[in-house]
Amino acid sequence: MTHPVPSSSKFLAWFAIVNGVLTCAAPLAITYLSGRSLPSLIVVLYLFLGVVSAIAGYLGLIGKAEGFWLLFAVFLIQSLEIIWNGPSFSLIGPLAFKFGWDWYSPPFRLRFNILALVVCILAARAALAMGASAASDNSSAA
Repeated sequence: MTHPVPSSSKFLAWFAIVNGVLTCAAPLAITYLSGRSLPSLIVVLYLFLGVVSAIAGYLGLIGKAEGFWLLFAVFLIQSLEIIWNGPSFSLIGPLAFKFGWDWYSPPFRLRFNILALVVCILAARAALAMGASAASDNSSAA
């Protein structure tokens, strides 16, 4: 079900679409500008994050609350980076504003993507607002 989209949520949806396009283009741009290729897993990750972000932005733009929940999910997985000598993971996309701590003995890095956390909060607020407007529409129709 579609709902009217406030202007702040439209901005967030357009941001998601632009972020999706730029994230999909990042592997090509990095390869072209640096002269070295990225590992295949990183290319697949960037393409996945970009396509899902663009789809979420489009769904949000047409007024579907599910689009903002999808946007919340895709940016939530980009919000944390943990790197150490053992198994490490970083699902942060190319567009990030990181804040964190590094320890050198033993080597350990914990970083938070502030941009992703802000987008998560805004997407959840937009989805909850759309859900609240849908509930009020349903109660007034009954």
